[in-house]
Amino acid sequence: MSNGRGKRVSIIEDLNAPEATADTHTAERLTDLLSNLRENIHDDTNQLNNEDEDFKIWYVEGQSKSRFMMRFGSKIDVLFYNGMQMVASTDILWVPAMLTFGRATWIKDIPSDPQFRWLVRLDLMAAVIYILGTFRRLITSTVNLEQAVEYVEFKRIMKFELSRRTFWMDLVSMFGHLWVLPGHRNLCVLRLVRSWRLLSNARSKCYKVATGRVDSVAMTVFKLALTLFLVGHVLGCSWFAAVLWPFRNLDELSQVNANYFAPNQTPDDFLHMYFSCLYDGLAMIISWTGPTAPHSDGFTTVELLALSIFTPISGIFLAY
Repeated sequence: MSNGRGKRVSIIEDLNAPEATADTHTAERLTDLLSNLRENIHDDTNQLNNEDEDFKIWYVEGQSKSRFMMRFGSKIDVLFYNGMQMVASTDILWVPAMLTFGRATWIKDIPSDPQFRWLVRLDLMAAVIYILGTFRRLITSTVNLEQAVEYVEFKRIMKFELSRRTFWMDLVSMFGHLWVLPGHRNLCVLRLVRSWRLLSNARSKCYKVATGRVDSVAMTVFKLALTLFLVGHVLGCSWFAAVLWPFRNLDELSQVNANYFAPNQTPDDFLHMYFSCLYDGLAMIISWTGPTAPHSDGFTTVELLALSIFTPISGIFLAY
């Protein structure tokens, strides 16, 4: 806006000028509104520039009154979350192998063999991480994505977490670490319930929002290949169990078909058996033929039952 001499002045100066024709009260109100607007913009800019304040799609309900509570999406919370994801991924690998190959190979001797004591200690460390991470959920603010709210009070956190099936699944899976006790090898099957962590769920979506993480194309391809391998691994181990079902050990199977699996229980033969079963498991997913029958007279009833179950599962996975 310009004055009579052609000089440009601000709106506020023009409104406060003695020669202004606008009503003085109106000018003061406009000046106050502009001042408040300027302060609000300044406050919003400072809030957005604050490094400790992350953008979220939920609001915080209540106020924490304890310094021992952790915030959802904090560095230590994300560290525990990623650690539990790694433990769950490892369980998907070794638990099916322990349940199936552990019946007839050297894997069954891991808890008692001093040579594999380091593996038992490593599993104990994984147990500590998962147990601490599970009970950590009770002292960490939690997000109810359905209502777009984050609970920060202990009472609300406890009520919400104890109502979640995933918490009780994590709790039950802890007993799977007792597999090292003599005669309790099959208890490790309880750790498979942790596989819910590897699926897309509300909790994983909340962590993606909290951390602002977006997977690259390379990471997406890697996760797809890893998922394909894990499914093939589970199907392959299950196929080994189906083939070995009528026999007490590998020697009896070798008498029927000596070329199907190696008869000696050595690490080299174990790798041969494993990769053979992994190939069969992947063949159920991406090929038309699937595994071959280990017997000259065709598949047994258990093998046919296994194929009838595994084939639709692999088809659903491939379509998904």
